[in-house]
Amino acid sequence: MTLRVFRRTFSHNLVDVTRLVNAAEFKDYPSYVFKQSKRWWELKNGAMRSSMTPNVQRIDVAYTGYPKSDAVLSMAKGISTPHDCAKHLSQLLQDRSVLALVNGMPHDMHRPLTCECNLDFIHFKDIHHDPTPANHAFWRSCQVLLAAALVSSFHEEYELGVLDFPQTSLESGSFVVDVRLKIPPAAPHIIDWKPTQQDLRAISERAQRIANAGLPFEVLETSASQAATILEDPQRMQVLTSDATEATSKSLSLYRLGDFVQVYRGSPLIASSGLIGRFSLTSIKCLGRLSPAFCGSADNENHLVYRAQGIAMPTAFLTHFTTFDILMRRAREENPEVSTTPMYLASS
Repeated sequence: MTLRVFRRTFSHNLVDVTRLVNAAEFKDYPSYVFKQSKRWWELKNGAMRSSMTPNVQRIDVAYTGYPKSDAVLSMAKGISTPHDCAKHLSQLLQDRSVLALVNGMPHDMHRPLTCECNLDFIHFKDIHHDPTPANHAFWRSCQVLLAAALVSSFHEEYELGVLDFPQTSLESGSFVVDVRLKIPPAAPHIIDWKPTQQDLRAISERAQRIANAGLPFEVLETSASQAATILEDPQRMQVLTSDATEATSKSLSLYRLGDFVQVYRGSPLIASSGLIGRFSLTSIKCLGRLSPAFCGSADNENHLVYRAQGIAMPTAFLTHFTTFDILMRRAREENPEVSTTPMYLASS
């Protein structure tokens, strides 16, 4: 083994060990998150067993990407994913692929393949495909990462939960997550809570740890009733079903990042949190109280709606700290593409 090969192998193994350590250490979630994760796994395993009954069906997946290899893979229908296909093809495709293209359409790397198809992959610096779908998936994935960091940052008695992932463009300068925070009787002072820069840095560090762990964005297609059973979050489900499109949809995409589980409208997401580099939570603002329609008139005094904004860059792009500081300053500004009076906010 040459010195160059040894160094590359050692570096690759060192990165893997670092990710394993970060993943093993990050278990700082409220207990209900682990229960959601367990129910997600049970449903996932049930779906895999059904795909194997009475036997595993094989499908041909033709790789059409660069370099042209004319490879045709025999994969398990309903079980194998584009990520599994990438592992058969090359380490490079496995590590850098952001999204899959299944018959030309963007597809989650960890979503099972259900029919014979042509397969290709997109990465952030792709010269053979338009990287726009990868960029949009990155923005959406950062919202889920931010939500995971927020949920892990509060003690269980505060009952912080996701309300919505408002859609924003990359040009707007920030991604946005709306959450609800229930104020426990023992901590009425939290009503006046305004996060300090130290608070923002602490939550950003949590998000960075999750990103560095290189966790896959796993996905499970479920019905609305199954999603409600897994999440046990009536406010989140009410937001989802209040949308006319989602209310008539037959299925929802339920994503899992480590132990964090959440429904996301507008898949696909990227392959792994390890593709997210610099990350910063730039602002948290209280919008007001949760609407009585979402928590009951007797309880809405104890529920606050907060809006979090953040900015991030992919690991594929090295960004000087002064450049990222400029992006952070812009991301602190109120995002003009998001309504300041969402439907779950109580009228003043």
